[in-house]
Amino acid sequence: MGKPNIAVNHWLRDNSRFADLFNGIVFGGEQIVRPEELEPMDREADILITDKEGREKGVQRYRDIVKRWRQGMDLAVLACESQRKVHYAMPIRNMLYDSLSYAEQARILWKERKKKQPAEGPLTGEEYLSRFGKKDTLFPVITVVFYYGLEAGSVEDLERFHTDLEPILGMLKYRGRKEELRDYIYQNRAYFGHVDKATYRAVGELLHSKKVWNQVAEAEKEGEIDMCQALEELYADGGLFAVAERLREGGFSAEEIKKYTGLGEQEIQRLGNR
Repeated sequence: MGKPNIAVNHWLRDNSRFADLFNGIVFGGEQIVRPEELEPMDREADILITDKEGREKGVQRYRDIVKRWRQGMDLAVLACESQRKVHYAMPIRNMLYDSLSYAEQARILWKERKKKQPAEGPLTGEEYLSRFGKKDTLFPVITVVFYYGLEAGSVEDLERFHTDLEPILGMLKYRGRKEELRDYIYQNRAYFGHVDKATYRAVGELLHSKKVWNQVAEAEKEGEIDMCQALEELYADGGLFAVAERLREGGFSAEEIKKYTGLGEQEIQRLGNR
């Protein structure tokens, strides 16, 4: 997990949003996963691998968000990896994470099996070689990737979501189109007029305007934040140049700055001459 993802992960870690994310993406909007059925898990996944010479090597990874889904018994491990940039090997990375989770389950089962061995009878040669019992079972690991990069398209079927994921995901398709973004936020003022700081910071990251949004958010020591008012401040002429300057300092191209601020090419060129 990179630093830019922290605000998004903190926001998605809420059980209601996390359950809604999986219900919307995995189960087509059906309310299968309940927030009260989720339990936090250790983000660290590791395993010791022994080579042919008997030497051990540790493999360790950290997941962004991982929770245990239970209904009186373990049903599954649910994990979410948030991505700001395209990662072409993401399926491979997720398979590694999932494999580590399965390996940990198998290790625990084997450890428990050895304790119960006298009562359950001797192990077969195949079981001993596999370090896994014939009747042992593993619960599934399901990983969702939450990609919010500049190339991300709009989310279809927003009605599948039943928390504030719906208005937030609906907002993303207006990134870089300031008038439409402003209209959308005002149309949904019942929500955007009263957001908490965690949501505010996540929105700043999702809009790729984290530094600017956080500047305004820091002025709010406590209580809720009116994003409609903050947006007006952000899109004031002086605010636009401040946004453009920070984007330039962050390594964004002139074309990207133009897309996200609406400034003209000559205005952007003047930034580099300051």
